[in-house]
Amino acid sequence: MMKRIFILIISLAFLFCLAGDVFAEEITSEISALPDEAIAENRVLITDRAGLLSEYDKGLLTEQAKTITGRFGFDVIILTADDTGGKSTQVYAEDYAAELIEQGYSKDMFLYFIDMDERMPYIVTSGLAIKIFSDYSIEYIHDCSYSYLAEAEYSGAVIAVLIEAERQALLYTGGAPGDVYYPDDGYWYPENNYTYFSFSTSEAFGAALVIALLVAGGTVYFVYRRYKTVGVTAGLPYNMNRSLNLRNSEDLLIHRNVTSRHIPKDPPPNHSNHSSGGSSHSGGGSSHSHSSGNTFGGGGGKHF
Repeated sequence: MMKRIFILIISLAFLFCLAGDVFAEEITSEISALPDEAIAENRVLITDRAGLLSEYDKGLLTEQAKTITGRFGFDVIILTADDTGGKSTQVYAEDYAAELIEQGYSKDMFLYFIDMDERMPYIVTSGLAIKIFSDYSIEYIHDCSYSYLAEAEYSGAVIAVLIEAERQALLYTGGAPGDVYYPDDGYWYPENNYTYFSFSTSEAFGAALVIALLVAGGTVYFVYRRYKTVGVTAGLPYNMNRSLNLRNSEDLLIHRNVTSRHIPKDPPPNHSNHSSGGSSHSGGGSSHSHSSGNTFGGGGGKHF
């Protein structure tokens, strides 16, 4: 018995050491595979043609927008105008987005436009942003800014839009605050100020040995307790302390209720197997082709 237990302890120690070594190698390889830095080509642009924002406001909005560009990998554009030259709000915003892409801005773009001519906000999405922001998400982002737009607090409206856009993007991508999203990989990685832990072979061996000994010790104690000799008790004659009671029991049917209905062989007229679905947070907004050849998504809000 003791020989078998000794062999069990040695086997467990060997397995835990092997697992600890592999675990340490996996951690090291995973860390070395992380990108060195966040995406640098994504930019923030504020074009205030309507003169709604002060320089201080622009500074605050730029810092807020930079957190989004660095985490999700798309440009953030803020546009205001008080004269669209006869263009609709949507056409004016999409033409400006197409112009920026032609100038070298990323096709992965989130643009928020305040049209003071029509007094209406509009959001344009492109590339990765189309996948991240569903039609429901865009509608919800607009809802967060109406109270500010109605009170002419335009910087507050933009801040509310950026905060809610970041929250909706987190809901879609499944990230956590403080992480950076890399669209090429489709994964979140911690920022560089996070602390990583790795184990050397000797440290992994020592930790695995301690765990193995604890597990083996617990196993030995359990086996010892399980097979410990049971104390002998005084026996009793087989014909003592015995009894047998029999009684009759039966089930009676008291009531029976049967409900029947006719099932037609053919479906009713105008029946369709298709069902309509509602909006969701799953991402992937509707999109269309622009005259420039780009594909844009997004949508407009209510007048303010």
